[in-house]
Amino acid sequence: MRVGILQHTDSGGPGALGAYFQSVGVEVSIIRLYEGETLPCESTHWHAVVSLGGSMHAWEDAEFPFLPEETGFLAGVIERGIPVLGICLGAQLIARACGCRVHPAGKEEIGWRAVTLTKIGSKDPLFSGMANELSVLQFHYDTFELPARGKLLGTSLDCRNQAFRLGNTYGVQFHPEINREILAEWFWKRADREQVMSEYERVNEAFFRQNQRMYENFLSIIRASKTAISV
Repeated sequence: MRVGILQHTDSGGPGALGAYFQSVGVEVSIIRLYEGETLPCESTHWHAVVSLGGSMHAWEDAEFPFLPEETGFLAGVIERGIPVLGICLGAQLIARACGCRVHPAGKEEIGWRAVTLTKIGSKDPLFSGMANELSVLQFHYDTFELPARGKLLGTSLDCRNQAFRLGNTYGVQFHPEINREILAEWFWKRADREQVMSEYERVNEAFFRQNQRMYENFLSIIRASKTAISV
């Protein structure tokens, strides 16, 4: 089984999610778009796609020409029913690929926050066996409109659209992939660094179990899918 991971910045790697895939024998192909690596050729055979976060805005096409290219790529993957997981910017690009608006949020979310699953979300395969309230790490200034046929799976006090599903495609505004190294790099210049890192140490075990379950659930979704992509 092969999973393609689309990476947008050098400080936004697959982290704990990538490590999990490798631990269970999933072959991971990382496309470092920020280094000029191109989206896959026809010989590539992927069973799922993960689109990671990034520091840019989803609409900055002129400065980051890989953004419109990825948007078109994701639109094709979604249409074929290939399982997709979009994280933060990745979720916004999925929304954009579905023709939805991405725009500045009314209030930024940075640091540890709570996300509450909706009634639909609590029954969705991605969140199977998980608590209805999740403790998550947020780092975003923007948000997205929900695709017309999308189902809202999670929400928060300051940003309504936190998780959604469209067929085999999932988008989450928060960061289930982070590990200690990523977190330290993201917050090393911020005044709240000590507080954020201290909270990570406090919740680390529960946070790991929560995210591990999400990884396992997504892998089950991939295995249940009858499709794979040659792009």
